[in-house]
Amino acid sequence: MSTTTAPTQPVVFVEELGTAARDAAARIEHERCDSCGHRAYVVTVVPSAAGPMPLSWCAHHFETVGKGSGAVAIDIRSRLAQAPGASAGA
Repeated sequence: MSTTTAPTQPVVFVEELGTAARDAAARIEHERCDSCGHRAYVVTVVPSAAGPMPLSWCAHHFETVGKGSGAVAIDIRSRLAQAPGASAGA
């Protein structure tokens, strides 16, 4: 019997991030989804000419749009189950 697992996003250590990405990871509690403005639970990092650029995602938009948008710098979606009344976003 064989089992398959879904491919995972590459995880980047905070020390490897540029200043803007490190700042976003440090402020995840206050970040907002770049797509809809809801609370962000995931920060991805995409390369750019100016250096690593962080993108913040609510849980919904990360699942529908953000999964292919770079390496995951921080993912606190597990806190959704711990926070009573927390919303995953749009």
